[in-house]
Amino acid sequence: MMGTNIEILIPKDDFFEENVAEEYTQTAFSRFEELENIFSRFKPETELSRINRSGKGSVSEDFWKVLRFAIQTAHETDGVFNPLVNVSALGYSEDFWSGKFEAKGDSQNLSFSQVIFQEASREIILPEHAKIDLGGCAKGYAVDEASNILAKKFKNFLVNAGGDLYAQGFYFNNKWAVGIANPENEEENIEILTLSNVAIATSGSYRRKWKIGESEYHHLVNGTNNTNPKSIFKSVTIEAKTAIEADAYATTVFLLGKELGNNFLQKKGAK
Repeated sequence: MMGTNIEILIPKDDFFEENVAEEYTQTAFSRFEELENIFSRFKPETELSRINRSGKGSVSEDFWKVLRFAIQTAHETDGVFNPLVNVSALGYSEDFWSGKFEAKGDSQNLSFSQVIFQEASREIILPEHAKIDLGGCAKGYAVDEASNILAKKFKNFLVNAGGDLYAQGFYFNNKWAVGIANPENEEENIEILTLSNVAIATSGSYRRKWKIGESEYHHLVNGTNNTNPKSIFKSVTIEAKTAIEADAYATTVFLLGKELGNNFLQKKGAK
């Protein structure tokens, strides 16, 4: 689901009911599936694929909210984070785990400021030769949506979608302990974070990478020129109030670098 494993943890306490926990976790998993069927660029029937084919159309509230957030972040980063990036041009044109990488498509219009939002009809109109890719924040949004479902019933839980996660409350009497993988050896952690009522996300170039001929690529793309940056980072982990923010900001800091990235985080109240 969403190209990664989804994990939901709910500690047993005095109020824990097995059947209730099962009901809510299944509802949360179903929400992930629903959102994948909106945001996946690898399925031809999703909303994202439909809008990319036609260049315009009315969209769901979920799509509207996530794209508005992504465009806002693009403005705040002068387009470094950009939902109009074209990773297909770098070879990431099919599901990553298919192992098939072939550069497809001409150069793409990256003019995010020209995306038109029609509030009354909830219609989106893209500039010519532009396509949307919400891979930089849709997974975080899905974590938030699943967390909102669980929060209606449980004070303590953790939702983890491949490192994009939200930790609510406590794991019994302690904060949630979450390991951050070493990019050089994912079998070990470089740090253990203790979390409560906060989201984190990690972006890095060490996992989703591929080669076409002699050229190497990864999935983190600078939205100003549609290229992979020469970053000082191998991975970046960000803590924020929501998972959609942590998801987008981790990518942003990776692309901006240390100094500009820290300045951006200070403005956004994240770390």
